[in-house]
Amino acid sequence: MSQEEFARYEDMAIDGRLIYDEYPAEEYKYFSQLSRLGYKNRHEGWSKETCEDKQAEYKREYLHSKERNGRFFRQACIMQENIRRGQTTVWKINKTQDREEKLTYALQALELILCDEGLAKHNGVNIPEYAGCEYCNGVTEWSEKLGADGKEVRFEFCPVCGRMIEEG
Repeated sequence: MSQEEFARYEDMAIDGRLIYDEYPAEEYKYFSQLSRLGYKNRHEGWSKETCEDKQAEYKREYLHSKERNGRFFRQACIMQENIRRGQTTVWKINKTQDREEKLTYALQALELILCDEGLAKHNGVNIPEYAGCEYCNGVTEWSEKLGADGKEVRFEFCPVCGRMIEEG
């Protein structure tokens, strides 16, 4: 949502014209507060300055809540991806016959599942560094889509954070 559109929604909430029942929790709370603020301004005589101060306070709380929840979501996605990659590594343990390779894979799996970067290195096993999404470290996949010009474009897609990076 653009800033202009969000500002329009804020004005509609203050005027009591915005229906925000289906909005996510943070937006619902924020627009509900603005709606009450508009009511108090119109019917209880709250001054414009008081309402603007309260609106700024509500907006700070809203932005802080959105940022915090986004951070928790990204961390949860990273943990989930590490668990998935750890399970894939456990399958490698079951497939290999070499004891040294089993140890390497076991330490790699523990490192991923426990989110304990460097566990294998501390135990004398060098594991090649994982090269995944630079934003969230999720496993990226190559895919293709049609570009605006109708030609196929190859891109790397991260299913964890949804980022797409075009090739070349």
